[in-house]
Amino acid sequence: MRSRPGRGRKKLFNIEQQQQIKKWVKETPKNLSKVRDKIHKKWGINTSKNTIKRIIRNLEMTWKRMKRGLSKSPDEWELEVKLPKLVSLKNQDKRGEIDLRYFDESGFSLIPSVPYAWRPMFLFLIRNPSIAIGYLRRDTILSKRVPY
Repeated sequence: MRSRPGRGRKKLFNIEQQQQIKKWVKETPKNLSKVRDKIHKKWGINTSKNTIKRIIRNLEMTWKRMKRGLSKSPDEWELEVKLPKLVSLKNQDKRGEIDLRYFDESGFSLIPSVPYAWRPMFLFLIRNPSIAIGYLRRDTILSKRVPY
């Protein structure tokens, strides 16, 4: 038995509407309720979150954990320029000409969370936690600050 054309439920959204839904999901990747409200306000269509999920999965988006960490590695040319300068500064510190300190920042949160969000496949999102900064001397004396 063959299915004839025109059978089955028709799609709720055309291609342009699906692309608009994808844009809205990118604006609020963690909250599909806001997307559902925008759909109802703009087109007057009541839909479920599962329908929205199905649409954005078909548009190559996925529900993934947000990555934590550095957004990129330094470029090779940057290392070639900066490493000799760093060696020179270390030598000056050993001779006592300067007081060399290393500066770094780190993010932390008192509330543990495992953040997930809708994102295009093969794209990394970086979470912005609270920031702490520290200065470390070569003789391992640490100065630390929390900016706010």
